[in-house]
Amino acid sequence: MKFLFVIGVEGTGHHMIGSILSDYTKRDDSVFEGEWHDLLANHWDYEKFKKHEGLFSFIGQKDLKDKLKNIFQKYEANQVKNLFEHTSFPYEQPRESLRRPDIINFEELTKDTIDVKYLVLYRNPIAATYSAIRRKFTDNVYYQARIAESNYIYIERQFSQVPDNKYRVVHFEEFLENPEHYGKKLSEWWELEHEVVEVGLKNLRKPSGMSKIPGDSRKFLENFFSEARLNQWQEFYNSNKL
Repeated sequence: MKFLFVIGVEGTGHHMIGSILSDYTKRDDSVFEGEWHDLLANHWDYEKFKKHEGLFSFIGQKDLKDKLKNIFQKYEANQVKNLFEHTSFPYEQPRESLRRPDIINFEELTKDTIDVKYLVLYRNPIAATYSAIRRKFTDNVYYQARIAESNYIYIERQFSQVPDNKYRVVHFEEFLENPEHYGKKLSEWWELEHEVVEVGLKNLRKPSGMSKIPGDSRKFLENFFSEARLNQWQEFYNSNKL
């Protein structure tokens, strides 16, 4: 059994990967956002964290580790092969940069318990930021740009502590340009049935693109995501590709 974790700033392709894997949601041997999901989402939510003093034994918390282990063992006993998670960075409302998965903590919680493979998503930050605006996560372009920046950096820093044989990076735009190629790569990386993934590729729809971003918003985002700002994370996202 494998834990297959999609990692990425909101707007970078979670829905794309979900569409590709849609047939797996109907299978008895696969589980999407199972019993572990709310447990971890609540654990990493600082708003809930501050209300429960018992959570201050956060790092290496044995109770949570045991709960996760029991959940995984139950799925394994039911012949489940694939556990899928694709929480975005950040998640839920209100939009807060800090409401996001903690991969370093997740690595500690799942150590010696389950095989984890991460798929790290990247997309042009202008397009990713405006995707969140278009979906009305917030109406403040500057605020959403800062959220995106914070999480691009955060993911890059967290994965500096994860062995590179546990993750691969995929670029949203490159995947859509050559879905058959990357669909095969994804099947190989996650050890999925390529025939099932291939069917899911038919669900892909190309987004409208940056040409649909209103002029003022686009100009602001182009200035905000300067070369110096992009250089904070680009080396990581251009390495260890799928």
